[in-house]
Amino acid sequence: MVNEDSLKDELLSILENILRIPTSKIQLEDRLIKDLKMDSDDASFLLIPKIESRYGFRATAQEWEKVLTADDILKLIRKYNERGDVR
Repeated sequence: MVNEDSLKDELLSILENILRIPTSKIQLEDRLIKDLKMDSDDASFLLIPKIESRYGFRATAQEWEKVLTADDILKLIRKYNERGDVR
């Protein structure tokens, strides 16, 4: 199960490492591509594998296509956590 208190901090740290933007400048409502300037390759080859590996779940491509913001990532992790699919 995911510790809700650390989930946001962990996600912001992952985004910071991929995007090279300080966590203090990343807001949950920021759009990954438009606001944070993440390109689709970074999303596909860095972000998605890192999130799925870290939290131990595998979302469908259709689920990832709906992820537009950092908050959407948190919602996806929570969804799998509620199903018991997150370690």
